[in-house]
Amino acid sequence: MVCGATSFEDLHTVDGRVCATFKEACQAKGLLENDQEWAQALEKASHWATGRRLRDLFESVLLFNEVINPGELWHRFVDDLSDDLQARA
Repeated sequence: MVCGATSFEDLHTVDGRVCATFKEACQAKGLLENDQEWAQALEKASHWATGRRLRDLFESVLLFNEVINPGELWHRFVDDLSDDLQARA
């Protein structure tokens, strides 16, 4: 909610920047869920886990949690998730 909003542009504006969509404005305000928690878990695990173990973690995250954008999460960590597969080729 934006107090004192008098136009749609007011609702699209976050910290002086006009967002293209309401969804973008809501994300900028932190009103929508994101996958940051899962990204942090994969980031930490990527320092010690093999690709196989990281894929197991990724699978568990997808099965037992609500992931907003699984494709984006996969692409962000694809190198870590597949590091052992490259060695086998």
